Amino acid sequence: MKLGKDTGSIVNYLYGNNATVPIIGKGATVLLWTDRHAYEVLEINEKEKTVVIQAYEAVRMDKNNESENQEYSYDKLVGEKMILKFKNGFWKYCTHHIIYTDEALEDTNISHHILDIYKKMGGEMDDYFNKITVIPNLTKIKNEWHKINIIFGVKNEYYDYSF
Repeated sequence: MKLGKDTGSIVNYLYGNNATVPIIGKGATVLLWTDRHAYEVLEINEKEKTVVIQAYEAVRMDKNNESENQEYSYDKLVGEKMILKFKNGFWKYCTHHIIYTDEALEDTNISHHILDIYKKMGGEMDDYFNKITVIPNLTKIKNEWHKINIIFGVKNEYYDYSF
């Protein structure tokens, strides 16, 4: 993690510069620009070098308003489970996107009206909510891996009110 590039927080920079190991049932903290989000490690697959994490519903317990002194309780897991993979020395998560096949893009009759054809054939345009429709010879799924700054062994929520 590089200060000023991957994070704007000295605390997150210090947290992120260590080699932590995931342990089932222990916490994990995703380090953002200045914020942090608490997760739980649910599964580990050492052979595949993957872990499954899920976010906590972090409930603010203190009465310090917009202070840096924040205390949270972590009682309930919420949202989708996220699979992380250790690739090329970093933890990464995968996103999936629908893209058009080379054959579809080369066919001038299709490429001119490709969006209309995709919708008529039952394609959904919103893959954010897992409404992904693959249409043979027209579309396919493309996986993209993205680096995630995460530490294992601690669950820590923090919201930076200065941003």
